[in-house]
Amino acid sequence: MFAQTIAAVRQRVHSPVSLVRIVSHGNSGRLTLVNGNIDEGNVQAFQFLRGVVRTHLAGVPGIELHGCGVASDFLPPPRVRNDLGFQVADYGNMQGQMAGWGYSGEAGAGSAFRSARGVRFLQAMANVCGICVIGAVDYQLPDARWQYEGPTIAVRPGHQQLRLTDPTNRFGLGQTVSL
Repeated sequence: MFAQTIAAVRQRVHSPVSLVRIVSHGNSGRLTLVNGNIDEGNVQAFQFLRGVVRTHLAGVPGIELHGCGVASDFLPPPRVRNDLGFQVADYGNMQGQMAGWGYSGEAGAGSAFRSARGVRFLQAMANVCGICVIGAVDYQLPDARWQYEGPTIAVRPGHQQLRLTDPTNRFGLGQTVSL
């Protein structure tokens, strides 16, 4: 299935590093690799990263997932537009959705966020790898500076809290949400 991709990553990441960036297509709660999907059910394939990825500050992501909507609960399909008679997928400014959006109380939001497909995936990867993981809620565009489009969610191993970074405050929540 995706064993070739995992083997390729294993070859390149075998001594201590401070950051691993995984760039792929994505969708709500999964990375789409050339030869298969990684989701919360099979993320244990990345177990080899445990102890290899080391950050110097607690809560700083050691794994960045650069795939569309991996942290979202739902990612709508791209819009289709016609260009010179051809149908073209338009990903511009497409926003993922989060369970828990609109809750005013932190406890209610945390409970709903915990059940979100993307958060469960990030949490599973953080638990398997033993390091903080970050992913995006919205569609992502290639970026040479490794920046994300829109809100991101970072989780640490265990189920303590997540960090929502939301530059436009679209979700109406503070920066840290207790799970």
